[in-house]
Amino acid sequence: MDDGNLTVIVKIIEEKLGAEAQVFIASTDLLAAVKEELSWIDTHRKLSGQLKKFGLKSGRDSSGDKRGFSVTRTWVDEVRSRYMPRSPQEKLSEASEGMRNQ
Repeated sequence: MDDGNLTVIVKIIEEKLGAEAQVFIASTDLLAAVKEELSWIDTHRKLSGQLKKFGLKSGRDSSGDKRGFSVTRTWVDEVRSRYMPRSPQEKLSEASEGMRNQ
């Protein structure tokens, strides 16, 4: 998955996560949202395959009725820090901070 695709998926997940530390997102809901932006991800298998690369595996909700993903804020933060490029503005801010701390 290229950086742009991952960025789209993580943004959608963050919107669903909101201010919560953890949330269960049904596969059907996540697929519908992702498919609007990334039309090539058009099946649950493709979505699951892409997310599995980043350590997010599908499972069942607490009632056992729905299949989906249990997403945590920690997972989002780790994916952002490991796999997603920072914007040039963020890099400049960090460089400026480093200069001030010397």
